[in-house]
Amino acid sequence: MAKKSHHEGTKTRRKGIASRTPEKSRAIDLGLEVIEMVRKPGQTMTLRDIATVCGCHRNAIWLIEHNAIEKLKRALQRRERMAA
Repeated sequence: MAKKSHHEGTKTRRKGIASRTPEKSRAIDLGLEVIEMVRKPGQTMTLRDIATVCGCHRNAIWLIEHNAIEKLKRALQRRERMAA
């Protein structure tokens, strides 16, 4: 008999930016603005620190950062193709 995976038979949904409510998005945006206003130049913060200020989970901040980096990479690739 084949061994079942622990994920088999369960429905999982990836929660990401698309699953955020407009209110949650505004709260995160406001938290990021507050951080930018009070952060000292050169000061680094962990994902956990940022998430605490924004009132969300660390993974939400990671996902925002990841998507922003991917967007910048795509823009750079388009720019390089246009210059070639």
